[in-house]
Order: sequence, then C-alpha cells, then structure tokens
Amino acid sequence: MLPLLAAIAIVLAAPVAALWLLGSRTPVDTETSFDAASIGDDLDAYLARREAMVSGIRPGLGKQIAWADPERRGRTRIAIVYIHGFSASPGEVRPLPDIVARKLGANLYLARLTGHGATSEAMGTLSVKAMVNDLAEAIAIGERLGEKVVIVASSSGAALASWGLTRPEFRDRIAAAVFLSPNYGVLAFGSSLLTMLGARELARILFGPTRSFEPSNDLHARLWTNAYPVEALLPMAEMVRLAVHAPVEQARTPVLFLISPDDTVVDPRITRRIAARWGAPHRLVEVEGVEDPSRHVLAGDAMSPSTTEPLAKLMTGWLRETLGLAS
Repeated sequence: MLPLLAAIAIVLAAPVAALWLLGSRTPVDTETSFDAASIGDDLDAYLARREAMVSGIRPGLGKQIAWADPERRGRTRIAIVYIHGFSASPGEVRPLPDIVARKLGANLYLARLTGHGATSEAMGTLSVKAMVNDLAEAIAIGERLGEKVVIVASSSGAALASWGLTRPEFRDRIAAAVFLSPNYGVLAFGSSLLTMLGARELARILFGPTRSFEPSNDLHARLWTNAYPVEALLPMAEMVRLAVHAPVEQARTPVLFLISPDDTVVDPRITRRIAARWGAPHRLVEVEGVEDPSRHVLAGDAMSPSTTEPLAKLMTGWLRETLGLAS
C-alpha cells in the first residue's frame, strides 16, 4: 500500500515540479521610468491627453482631479491622492475621498491603475513596473496640487503605497497615509502560489484563463472589472509580496490603518503585524458595520454607504491631528 501511495504522490507532484523548473516568472521591475516633467503646466490637459491614449475607459472612471476651487484651480495646503484596489476604479469608495478633501479644503487626485476602469482584456496589461509608474505619476500630480501630499489607498492600492513609503524615491514626499483594508495577503485558495516560478501556467490550471465574480449591484458592476485574464493576478500578487517584505520599520510616514476583522478577501491579521512594525506614528482602527458582503470595501456608495460619513469623520480628525491642521 505504501509503495502505491508513494507512486501516486510522485505522479501528482511531477507536473508541479515541471512547472517550477520550466515555468515562467512574473517580471518584477520596480524602477520607475515616469518623467514628472511630462506633466506640464495644465494638469487637466495632461490627464485628458494621457487617458485619450487608452481605449475603452468607461465614462467617469478615468484619472481625474476634483479641485477644491474649480474656478481658480490653484494649489491647496493639502492634496489627497486616492489609489484604488485591484479590479476596481477611481470610483471604488466614492464619495469617501471627496468628503475628506472637502472637509480639509484639499484638491483631490483620483488615480487609475494601469488596465483598470476599462475592458476585461485591458487588465492583462497590468505589471509591477506599470503600478510603480502609476504611483510615481500620482505622487508627482499630488505635489502639483498641494503643499503636502496625503495618500488614501484601498486594498492592493494600499499595498502599492505601503511599499512606496519604504522607498527612498517616494517616502519623504508623503505627509500622511490612510490605508483601507490593505492587501498584505489574499485569503483565496491558491493565492500563495501566484508568486512562485511557473505561476502563470499554474494559475491557468487552477483558475482557467479568466477570473470572474458576480457583482453585488449595478454600481459594483460599473465601478469594477468583474472578469479579467487570470494573468492579471500575478503582478498584483508580486506587489503584495513586495509590500509584505518591505522594511516598514524604516517608514517615516504616519499611517492610519483601517480594517474589518471579518474581511474575507484579505487577511487582517497580517495588517496587524505590519502595523506593529511600522516605523512612524500609526493607528489601527477596526471598522464596524461594513455592508459589503465580503467585509472588504469599507465605504462608498457601491458597497457600504452607511459607513462613509463615519469614516470620513474619523479620517479627517486623524489627518488634522497628524498634520497639525486647525479644526
């Protein structure tokens, strides 16, 4: 019996071993090639020009600025940069960032990660390098919009920002950050395999060529891309790996970590461990009453409207205290 079981184990292990030996590795290029000088003097014109180069962006889901004073379009004391999560879009938790920006009299930049807010096929263009360039662009725009830059980021966007706050090219340029359900570890079956050698081939075996989910409502369907090539998961997983292994003890930026202990998408226990190691002042708050069935999207009209105002109040108060702003 034992020899038979051993033979079966060998047969089952052989394909995995072959993938590990012969499979491809997801490219992990963290060097930014974004040139801030390309922005020019007119931010709105720059964004319109850049987004016009991308086909299939859905109405209202492109990169955009919400000016504190649309007539003057001047620089404000604080600029907020919002970075959404994987498969989502700039509208993910709106109007949460808009409310916080309004309370602080801040300009707001809503970033759009590469491949997002457009077609299912576009998600396949995502890469680690593209995300790093998206972050570099977002920070550069934030610096044009305000004297101090605050990052508000959700899920995998928070993983990207978290990693960025440990990098010398970014860390001293951000005054404070708020992370909503940061993705430091996906709970889904097979997620731990997405960064191994041969992950591309293995992902197709485990999940098929396309990954999809059923939207909870019409707004969820409009603001998220609910079907995409399975390969899009790989750069996301690599960015999470980079964030988890980043030297967060060296971080200099104060952070407010917002989590749901009942999150079924990412592991809040890892967030607690990351927060405990964070090198700058930080606070971790458990958010109650989240309406999202997965308890992952903490606010916004699409998934949890009732928590939007309370979270906006919490975030605004913390930012005022952290940045020394008058109430």
